[in-house]
Amino acid sequence: MKCVIGIDGGGTKTLLRITDLEGRVLTEQTGGLSNICASDRKTVEDNLRDLLNRSLKELPSNREIAAVCIGSAGVVAKENVLFFKEF
Repeated sequence: MKCVIGIDGGGTKTLLRITDLEGRVLTEQTGGLSNICASDRKTVEDNLRDLLNRSLKELPSNREIAAVCIGSAGVVAKENVLFFKEF
């Protein structure tokens, strides 16, 4: 099953939604902040990792992630962009 992950990150919470390629929502979860300018990198990474792990547990094991898109507050500076690309 191919699916896509969309992450909408902010300074107070992060929304993660996984859909199939037809746009049907497979799971949706909220987690802690992911604004890299409002918190330290470890907190942001821990929040994103927790959110991803919880969300992926909701999907069948035959899943195939086709794409991931992250839009997060604070992703302006080059080093912040690299942080999210490397995550």
